[in-house]
Amino acid sequence: GQPGFLPLLQFTLTELFDRRDGDRITTETLASVGGIAGAIGRRADDAFSQLDAHGQLAARELFGRLVLPGDGQPDTRRRARRSELSPQVEAVAEHFVAGRLRVIDREPDSREPTFEVAHETLFDSWPRLRRWIDEDRTWLLQRDHLERVATQWDEAGQPDSELYRGARLEAAIEALE
Repeated sequence: GQPGFLPLLQFTLTELFDRRDGDRITTETLASVGGIAGAIGRRADDAFSQLDAHGQLAARELFGRLVLPGDGQPDTRRRARRSELSPQVEAVAEHFVAGRLRVIDREPDSREPTFEVAHETLFDSWPRLRRWIDEDRTWLLQRDHLERVATQWDEAGQPDSELYRGARLEAAIEALE
């Protein structure tokens, strides 16, 4: 009854199959992967630990692009276009796709490749990502607001009357830093 549960179950069953003892999957094997949620968190940590220091910084940037922080509500996945990512972040994105933690799709109109997390469970089952989201929540909310108003401004024909000025401009510049 949960959205995205079947792909998450498939992920966990694959993990269990890969760790089977001969032709048996034991309860110890299930416990070792941490159940359904633990399996995905452990896989994310394994993929992260394979990255060098620069790749790990890029991973934090990447996953910051892939979350819509809930303001009093649960965090949800966000689709990021390839053009939003630097070459280093894109390389890290491919690394997490290979680990089945992210998926690639295309924008319906432009056909530009997009990335998103494969399972929203990752937001709660990977402690490192949970910490990043909590530490960056204010920035993520500000960034999403700025992206939304910039899109509206662009769609309205970029009127000068809608440009940020004064305190709003200063707050936006401060958020970017």
